[in-house]
Amino acid sequence: MSNQNNKFSPEVRERFFRPGGARPRPEEVNAYIDQHRDLYGVEPICKMLQVAPSAYWRHAARCRNPERRSQRAKKDERLMVQIQRVWEQNFRVYGARKVWKQLNREGVTVARCTVERLMRRLGIEGVRRGKRVRTTVPDGAAACPRDLVKRHSRPQAPKRNGQAASAAANRLTPAYGPPNGVPSCPKSPTARPDAVLPH
Repeated sequence: MSNQNNKFSPEVRERFFRPGGARPRPEEVNAYIDQHRDLYGVEPICKMLQVAPSAYWRHAARCRNPERRSQRAKKDERLMVQIQRVWEQNFRVYGARKVWKQLNREGVTVARCTVERLMRRLGIEGVRRGKRVRTTVPDGAAACPRDLVKRHSRPQAPKRNGQAASAAANRLTPAYGPPNGVPSCPKSPTARPDAVLPH
């Protein structure tokens, strides 16, 4: 298993396992072909990019005639105008839930997830109550601050903490013994009578 993983170089891994998926988005591919089709031709570019030429020709036909687009694309275009209008009329504070409710009150039947998706595409969002969440990103190159308190997490001598704790337990146990039903604290064999608690 490790041998198979090691035979791929970082460049090959970057090509196949990129953050956006194994292949570029269709919009990026179509824009690239539009830009270079006059120089190289559509089919050679599609062969190098390993995409079907028919997918690009379908995109080109839809650009020439927008009526050939899918029903969802046409409906999304109409809904984005309505979403933008409701968001602007309400002082740009409505989020997806309130925009969705307002559209349904006006008789525009739309799913809430559709409103969320189209608001993300439009780059708009509602106002959040309270403060925004602020996260800190540590800088590895920056020098760490000095320890001005001079904290010490180690005991000053071996078993020093244990002796102090057992001495305190022996001192707190009454001379006549513990109350009924309460087990007595066993005396530590390492406890010294002269051990005192640190101040």
